[in-house]
Amino acid sequence: MKTVLTLLLKIICNSPLIVSIIILLIVNALHHASNMSIPKVKHNFYKFWRDDELTALKQASLDSFNLWTAVGKPRSGSEFLAMKRTKFAYKQSIKNKERSNQNEFTNSLNDALLAKDMDSF
Repeated sequence: MKTVLTLLLKIICNSPLIVSIIILLIVNALHHASNMSIPKVKHNFYKFWRDDELTALKQASLDSFNLWTAVGKPRSGSEFLAMKRTKFAYKQSIKNKERSNQNEFTNSLNDALLAKDMDSF
């Protein structure tokens, strides 16, 4: 009986169609498992501090970069300075928003800890 089963398994595993079906079933199971366990969110979901001001600064930075590229990417001149200035303003605003968000979180956490009733805990 063991030899018949072993022989049958060898025949089944040597068939390319059966192997392809098994691989397809494994891939589908892994894909389904990933869909069930990995959260799907938009790319800017965790950047909730993004607002219209940052969007406008980014657009201004892109516009000045495109102008600088259109004039041949000079390393000096008004287009170069405008590109650098708008890029710096955008990056600085991002840093300020991230920092203020972190401070706001820290302050609210500190207030919640101070207001906690230790006796009922």
